[in-house]
Amino acid sequence: TVEIVNLPVSFEAGKEYSIDVLTRNIGEGDAGTFNVRLEFDGRLIGVETVEALPAGSDRTITFTWRPEEAGRYVLKATADPENVVREVDEANNVAEVEVTVAPPWYVTWLPAIVAVIVIIVAVVVYLVWRRSRKT
Repeated sequence: TVEIVNLPVSFEAGKEYSIDVLTRNIGEGDAGTFNVRLEFDGRLIGVETVEALPAGSDRTITFTWRPEEAGRYVLKATADPENVVREVDEANNVAEVEVTVAPPWYVTWLPAIVAVIVIIVAVVVYLVWRRSRKT
């Protein structure tokens, strides 16, 4: 089986995140070498190889993802995407989770920052103008 675990509470575009994928061998036989793939919206994040997974054991694989743009994405983890391991149940080899990536903080706060700068400039210009009228 495969599961995406320990996701960050929130994502921000441009930041790097660790995404953990937990693989479990819930079968009665040991699994040989297989790959684990992680992607978002069909675009590859990475592929890692698990050398072996004895019956009843699990392994966590950590991927690194840096979402470049804000939006909603589906993270998809696939254990044994090439189907090299013979299994009784192939249907539990995929896990998906939808995540929302926020824009960087400065994009979110940009209108407020610009407003504060405009107010400060306006006040300074007014004070300079007022002082020049007195002299």
